[in-house]
Amino acid sequence: GQGTVVGLLKVGRKKLYVFDATGAHHEMQPLCVLDFYVHESKQRMGCGKTLYEYMLSEENTLPQHLAIDRPSEKFLGFLYKHYGLHKILPQTNNFVVFEGFFIAHPDLKKEGRGNILQSPSLNRFSADVPKNSIATRDNEVEESHTYMQPTLYGRYAAHKPPSTIGKILQNSGSHHSQQNG
Repeated sequence: GQGTVVGLLKVGRKKLYVFDATGAHHEMQPLCVLDFYVHESKQRMGCGKTLYEYMLSEENTLPQHLAIDRPSEKFLGFLYKHYGLHKILPQTNNFVVFEGFFIAHPDLKKEGRGNILQSPSLNRFSADVPKNSIATRDNEVEESHTYMQPTLYGRYAAHKPPSTIGKILQNSGSHHSQQNG
């Protein structure tokens, strides 16, 4: 009804260290989606898209220029369905950024790199989505995209160096058994 809250969308700027597709890090304060929720009874009715579009317009930004804080699988599916965002660039924090994040980003200081990040070969760490063809109600063939969950994203997707403590424990265990033998 009138005056009923159907959802919320919280955005703000956060200081982040973000990795691009080449592995270089950038310190920046991008606009971030911190929370996005639409009540279950109002989902799949266009309310979330209307809310998201309004935010994009008010903030004068593009969907690929946003860093997303711990997105749910539903939210990732929403971003794919409405904006085609599916290639995730792995990060060491809880934020998700997509391919295109660094291209003409207003918060990124110019580093003289040009458009090197547009190269598909530099997105080797990204998760991709397969395409399928399906028939619509009007018997027209339509290309559909099935969102597949990447195995890892956010801070869990970035390269981790080998554990130093693990090496120490492994070496001390073998050293200890040699002394007792």
